[in-house]
Amino acid sequence: MKKKIIIISSVVLSLVIAGLITLFCFLNSFPSNFELKTDIGQMLDLNELLTKDQVMVDRDKIIEYVESVHPYFDLVEDKSAYEETKRSFIKATDKAMTVQELFMDCAGFLNFFQDGHTRLLWNQTTFFSVDLKYDNGFLYYEHAKSPVKTIDGIPVENIFNMINNLYPMENPMAQKRAYEQYSVNLEVLKLCKKNVPLNYVLLKTEDGSEYKFTMLLNTNTEYEKSRVYQKENAVIVDFNLCDDDEVFKQVCNDLKACIKKGMNKVIIDVRGNPGGDSRTCEKLLKILGMKVPEYSMYLRYSPKAAAQNGYKKTSGHYYHKGSVKKAKKNPKIDLIVLTDRYTFSSATMLAVYVRDGKLGRIVGEPSANMPCAYGDNIYFSFPNSGITGTLSHKQFIRPDVSRKNERMLVPDDEINPDFALDRALYLLK
Repeated sequence: MKKKIIIISSVVLSLVIAGLITLFCFLNSFPSNFELKTDIGQMLDLNELLTKDQVMVDRDKIIEYVESVHPYFDLVEDKSAYEETKRSFIKATDKAMTVQELFMDCAGFLNFFQDGHTRLLWNQTTFFSVDLKYDNGFLYYEHAKSPVKTIDGIPVENIFNMINNLYPMENPMAQKRAYEQYSVNLEVLKLCKKNVPLNYVLLKTEDGSEYKFTMLLNTNTEYEKSRVYQKENAVIVDFNLCDDDEVFKQVCNDLKACIKKGMNKVIIDVRGNPGGDSRTCEKLLKILGMKVPEYSMYLRYSPKAAAQNGYKKTSGHYYHKGSVKKAKKNPKIDLIVLTDRYTFSSATMLAVYVRDGKLGRIVGEPSANMPCAYGDNIYFSFPNSGITGTLSHKQFIRPDVSRKNERMLVPDDEINPDFALDRALYLLK
């Protein structure tokens, strides 16, 4: 009897200790209350010449940052491909060079990870006022009869190659998005050609037609305010940014009012939503009487992550195992989520919640990042060039692990996103 009591006590004590350890790790996986201090610098002029020593200092910094912060180095066993990329990067930057040359080499190095949250940033971003569409290898302007051939005399293929080097692309939809966005980006065009006009750009199509467009400064993108409205027999949540602010609070209140009135056909539109706080997605679905499935999450601690996010640990990791079992659909609500190639990060997570938790349907086109992805930005800046960028310090694994290798979240009804809302309204009739 005495032996049995000792065994039971030992088991209980072990469980208590394990629970305390788990709780400690859990608490350390989230930021404390503190003032965020990001490492942001001012990049020098692209034509500024850096000495070999200056280049080597900045180059070594980006390697140090990447290897100490990114989850890849904890999670991937065979790093031979990375080591080869690193050797090539070191060889290419073992000399004096301009800020532009270093920027391009660093961007190419970071692209190894194909992680949309691990990339370099511009101090400002300038676009020309034209909307382009990329399809099957060609770039189109909607009022032209043939594909775009050159932009300010630069062959479109050359611009695509530059974009491939500058921007990480997690899947084919990310490539389409990048070609459409950055083919008329002043900073990208200046990397392709020195003397690009600052106030206009000239598009020339395959049939010889020419179109002139003026510059549009876009340093701080303004997204349309999220809102709730009714159309036909449905409640539509036009959800443009995953930001838990006063606008979002109003969206929640308006959605609650509609549900309280007995409206049960709901469309959440995350076309063009770049992401933000994923908890906003959970809140919307909770208002609909649903519970989301849980992502698994791997968090890598580092001195830089601790400094910017307030973690108490500077090394090691925290892992949270998710599950589809916690998902709960409200059978009284008929839910459709609209996505497109501009849906990203937390907005993609909303669609994944709905897919993996079987909470509703998805209409539109695949989003620009993978359902399982790296994320949560850590900022960095180089001491000499001032080049700035972001690094992921987490990996998110979708709840339905049987689908973890999918590169795209393909909608249940895959159509041109311009017609996605009309299609959803039709399906809800």
